[in-house]
Amino acid sequence: MLNISDKAVKGVKWTAGSTVIIAVIAVLLQVIKARFLSPEEFASIAAIFIIINFVRMIEDDGFTKGIIQKNNINDKEASSLFYFIVFLSIVMACTVFFGASLFARLFNLPPLKLYLEIISIIVLLMGPLSFFKSFLQKHFMFKEIAIIEALHKIFLSIITIWLLILGWGVLSHVLALIVAYFFSTCSYIVLGIRNRLPSLKLFFSFSEIHFFLRFGALASGNAMVVFFEQHMDLVVVGYILGPGLMGVYYFGKSTIEYLTVLIDKSYNKILFPLFSVLKGDSQRLTDVYYRITRLIGVVVLPVFIGITITAHLFVPILFGEQWIISINVFQVLSLLSIISLIMFGPALNFLYAVNRPDAMLYLSIISTITYFISLLLFGKYGLQAVLFIYATYVVLLNIAMQFIVHRHLKSRLSKYLILFKGLAAIAIVMIIAVVGFQYTAVSVLNDLDLFIGSVIIGLLTYFVLIWIFERKTITMIYRKALR
Repeated sequence: MLNISDKAVKGVKWTAGSTVIIAVIAVLLQVIKARFLSPEEFASIAAIFIIINFVRMIEDDGFTKGIIQKNNINDKEASSLFYFIVFLSIVMACTVFFGASLFARLFNLPPLKLYLEIISIIVLLMGPLSFFKSFLQKHFMFKEIAIIEALHKIFLSIITIWLLILGWGVLSHVLALIVAYFFSTCSYIVLGIRNRLPSLKLFFSFSEIHFFLRFGALASGNAMVVFFEQHMDLVVVGYILGPGLMGVYYFGKSTIEYLTVLIDKSYNKILFPLFSVLKGDSQRLTDVYYRITRLIGVVVLPVFIGITITAHLFVPILFGEQWIISINVFQVLSLLSIISLIMFGPALNFLYAVNRPDAMLYLSIISTITYFISLLLFGKYGLQAVLFIYATYVVLLNIAMQFIVHRHLKSRLSKYLILFKGLAAIAIVMIIAVVGFQYTAVSVLNDLDLFIGSVIIGLLTYFVLIWIFERKTITMIYRKALR
């Protein structure tokens, strides 16, 4: 029988493999959508994205997260929670359906009304999906989850592309989402029932879900605050600067965030269960926390620094000239993604695992109020102002989160930051090598050749230096991958 460590390692391998498949498909799909859809149509997709993520935030980051955190769940608790989540999904689906016209007026997008009325079907499915998926995560069934998520993305992409070619526009994305979510929901329900995870009965009692309501209220409250922090810029850009700029901004932001989420999924699903198991052993918890954040740094630095220094080349090549205005969005958010992946994900899972969602909630409330006021005051000055405000928020929030984590670990924050000194130096050398190549070759190479050369030089520089100065880290990753 596999121990916790072995299960975590195998979980990382399966989710990482699924992530690679999904990442390749996602990039191809984004390129195709950019060729078929206008910035205004991307604004409609942005509004749909906000609604779906709001529902997912309440269920995934709220009540169902308590399933993983609680050590033992009996049949009465599981049954009561299931019926409560189904009821909550019905309420939210009705809210989206009957509030569709209001959302359409808010974003000044008349076609959005029809899209949201259709999307309410997905909202209805997301409750059962989140419930059964959480039990699979709790029992480290990451192989099955990885396969379902990969197939979800494949169905979504195939149907979207097919309908785009037929000229269905934004409806291509909407209808493909329904098919993909229906498949995923059915798959998780079948797996859950087959493995008796959980064993459900016709029973409901509020007293049986008291823990989940309390934990879910704190977790959902924190997630809701973070949700508004992460999506308020889209609302401000759409409401103040118009649907066109909203589409351009969302296009750049969604591409970077999608890559961020994909990388985050390869390890984030493991962190919460792993930290929850280790929460009673302070020394092991500190050691694992430091090792994981350093390993994340090794992986994410070349990806997002590479995007930052080549965005001016690949955006017009891949997506077309109409998206050139989004280059600055790609560059700024790529750098911020490094901070979020290394600091935010591990810290958030740590605080949930040690039963401190309240600390994150208070911090998020303060940062949200500040962020919201700043956007209202300065968002009217354009995309550059929005990007600057967002960058300031991300940096300050992550520093504050690490301060709270290290108070719990009884360790100095400076010790944590020193972990990345060598990686930062390697990244700087990589930047100098790529920018130097671009500066000397710009007069003799076209943009495509310049982009390809930049990628090759950047990767070679980074991995040669990593192998020389961080061989132990690379060896650790390699050994874990083989286990």
